[in-house]
Amino acid sequence: MQSHQLQINRRPEVLKRFGISNTCLHDKINKGLMPPPIPLGGRSVGWVSHELDQVLAAMVAGKSQDHIKALVGHLVDQRSNAA
Repeated sequence: MQSHQLQINRRPEVLKRFGISNTCLHDKINKGLMPPPIPLGGRSVGWVSHELDQVLAAMVAGKSQDHIKALVGHLVDQRSNAA
C-alpha cells in the first residue's frame, strides 16, 4: 500500500481543477469516471486529492473511459484498505 499525505479538495476546487460544471461532475461520478466524494460531517463532502491526481493524469495521457472506470474502481476499493 502506498503512503499518501491525505488532502481533501472541496467541490469548488474540484470543479476549477477539472474545468467542469457541477452537473458534469455528478455525471462523471454516476458513470464511474470520477471517484465519489467522502463525507466530512454534516452535509460537507470532499474528494481525496491523490485520487483526483491519478484520474487527471489518466485523462491527460489519453486513456480510454474503460481504463479510467477501472482506475476509479481501484481507487475506491483502496479506501477500505486505507484505515
